[in-house]
Amino acid sequence: MTDTARAIINSDGPIALATLLDAARDNDATDLPRLPTLTAGRIWPAGDQWIAETGEAPETHALDQLYPEQEQARAAARDVIEAERDRLAERLRAAGGVAAELAETRSRWEPPTLYVWDNAQQQQPHTHIPA
Repeated sequence: MTDTARAIINSDGPIALATLLDAARDNDATDLPRLPTLTAGRIWPAGDQWIAETGEAPETHALDQLYPEQEQARAAARDVIEAERDRLAERLRAAGGVAAELAETRSRWEPPTLYVWDNAQQQQPHTHIPA
């Protein structure tokens, strides 16, 4: 077990997913998702509806529908991100050993951030909302 993995498993505080993924890979876990899909989402208006994406630029993935309300778009992005995190935890458990121990820290993973824009130009997010 690497020192980073040991520190994560034994800590009480929030765990950054970048650190967790590095520790898992350093302890031979494979087939893990890329970080952007696990950490953030983006929401912005498109006419009278809202678009939701997961990930961070330039690696984003648009959800397959438009939402009539901003809160619906936020909830949809949050749900997709949380499902990806659940799949990560399952992969870690399936890998066994240190990776399985890292999966048990799921409740302490830092929350994702949703970036919300008031307009489609996306020059600066209006708000950063912990998901």
